[in-house]
Order: sequence, then structure tokens, then C-alpha cells
Amino acid sequence: MIHRINQGAFDHGGAYVSAMCGVPGASYRAPAFVSVIANFLNRRFADSRPLPCVAIRANGMPVASGLPAASSPVLIQSFDGISWYFSADPAVAPWWKGHETRSPFDVPPFGADDPTRSIPATDLERFTLQRLRKLHGHSSAGTDAIAQQMYEGYAQTSTTLARDLVKVLNATKGAEHAKPDYAAAYGPFGVTFGAANGGVDLAGAADMTLRLLKSDLCSVVYAFLDEVYYDSHSGQIGQASGTARLRAELDIIARILGEMKQTPAPGLPGKTLYDDTLVVILSEFSRTWASGKDQSSAAGWQFPDDHFNYTSVILTGGNTAPNRQIGGFDLDPAVKGQAVAILDESGTMVKRVPTAADLVATVCGAFGMKMGADFFIPGGYGQIQGAISM
Repeated sequence: MIHRINQGAFDHGGAYVSAMCGVPGASYRAPAFVSVIANFLNRRFADSRPLPCVAIRANGMPVASGLPAASSPVLIQSFDGISWYFSADPAVAPWWKGHETRSPFDVPPFGADDPTRSIPATDLERFTLQRLRKLHGHSSAGTDAIAQQMYEGYAQTSTTLARDLVKVLNATKGAEHAKPDYAAAYGPFGVTFGAANGGVDLAGAADMTLRLLKSDLCSVVYAFLDEVYYDSHSGQIGQASGTARLRAELDIIARILGEMKQTPAPGLPGKTLYDDTLVVILSEFSRTWASGKDQSSAAGWQFPDDHFNYTSVILTGGNTAPNRQIGGFDLDPAVKGQAVAILDESGTMVKRVPTAADLVATVCGAFGMKMGADFFIPGGYGQIQGAISM
């Protein structure tokens, strides 16, 4: 766990951007790390993983600005949704009836440096790709870039449809080992705080995440889990209830990890899915600490319960250094963070409070990506030492 990461933003939108791409702001200024990693891994798994990057739920969904279309996250909100989008079975998607026959098609390069590759395409896909290719050079460089994204995206979709991944996912079980020990009504991935408080049900997101990882169809899964409402601004009561709910939500995530620990990693004898997957557990920011003496308060402390531009992030699974905490907080007399060892992008070892950019760089480094060569984050960054086992 890495503590006191400076997100550089107090508003939800800007902090989401900071968490996902390392650059705080109202809009995405750099590709989100999930897309950067998907793009990097696609060089190795392009032929075996037709869905390089998947996003479950649209909340805070990252973008792949400036990266190939394959790195853009495919939004999958449910199994029914993926069937609707990616099934070539006329019984599921009747609009394909009469157009489902595929034959090899050499996809010509859109740009001068792009390779030619062969994909199994229908007549409709072949016609669409040819028409998009003819748009190249007819307008501005910006128009060419948009057309190229469409061109590459359509070729990727054609390849995905040909793999019949819906059939593969349908045959893959999500929860095979987790038991509904806590709240039977919510299955193995839910918890209840009593009838008056409702429950937390992460079953859909958890099941789809596990199916995608177990089937080995994708390299990166971005799962936005149904959140308990923490943004209460209700002082001590809000902090107390938020702590209890966060504890329960992390327990559900632990059950997902437990399922991964009992699942063999595809193609890696002796390894589990947990061993082969880096799991990053994070939010856009956290809540302010109790601070300052207030004699009118029974506890003697004020509980502002407001947006806090610092947060803690959990890294677990593949390539992580287990059972350690990095960084921390000093609450007296004011909230201060602890400096940690960071390998700066220049190659110099420094000590400072980590930032969202440092976290993104650290996660990318876990996949063997080199700073400045395989990724770049505007504004300065480095890799937090001690988090990744290399």
C-alpha cells in the first residue's frame, strides 16, 4: 500500500483524470495508464487477445488519446451487452444474418509505415475498410487521424467478431470458488449493512472481470465498481460510516482476489491468475482527516469530512513486493506526508512525497516499460521504489 499520493486536484472530475493518467485537470491530457499498458502488451498479444483493453462501466472511463485504436477501452457493462456487440451468431444478433460469411482479407496500411495484415472479414467489413482507406490524404492531418482511428478500430472489431469471443466467455465461469458466506441475497460478491441501509452488490462487475481474465481474451480490465456513497460531508458520522463501508467493499475485492488465487494462469503451469495479474485498487481521492481541537465536540476534534487531494493506493498480485507500506501521514500539528524514495525520469534517485504521475509510472514499470521510451507523462514523474518486485 502506498500512502499520501498527491492527486493535485480536489474536484471529482480532475482527480479522476489525475488517477488514471497522472496529470490533474478537467479533461484527459495524456493517455490513461490502462490504455498505455494495453498498447504496450498488444505488441506481444495482438494475435491471441482480441480485446486489449476493456472497461466495465463508463464512470471515469479512461481514453486512449494519441494511441492506436486497439488501445481504446471497449465498454462492456454486462454479458448481455457483449453478446449484443460481439456475437456473430444470427440467433443473437439477427442483423448479421446473410452477412456472416468470412474470408481472408489483406488490410492495406493506412499510413506509409503501417504493415499489411490479413484478417477474416465479411463483405460489409471489407467494403467499409476500403472506403475508409480512400479517405486518406483528402483533407487535413487531423481528419486523417480520425479516419485512421476508425479504420484501425473497425479492423480490430472485425478480428474480434471472427474470434467468437462471446462463445468463449459464455463457457468461462466467473465465480467458481467464492461462496456467499456474508449475504446470500448478494451472492459471493456482495455485503449488506441491514435492510435499512441497503447492500453493495458487485456481482456483475466481478463476474465479468473474472470471465475476461480467465478466458485470456484481454490484457487490461478497468473495472469501476458500484460505489457506496462516501461523499457525505457530514462530519464525524460520515467518517465513521464511510470507514465501515470501505472495509466491507475491500472485503468484497478480497474475495475477487481469492478467486484469482484459486484459478490457474492460462498457459503458465504452476502459476495462478493472481500471480500473473497486477491489480491496482484506487479511487480519485480520499477524505480529509480529523483535525484541530474543538472543545465543543465530545471527541475534542473537528471532523471536516471533505475532499482530500491525497490518497492511498493498493498494488497486489503479479510483480508486487508484498506485505509492506510505503509513505504515510503525520497528523500533528498539520497533515503532512512522508517523503519516499523515487527513481526520477532523469535516472536520479530522489526523496519526496509521491504524486499520481509517480504511481502511474510505477505501475507501467511493473510491466517492464521504460520511462521516456515506452511511456511519457507531462509535468515530471518517477517510479516509487519498493512497490514492485523486479
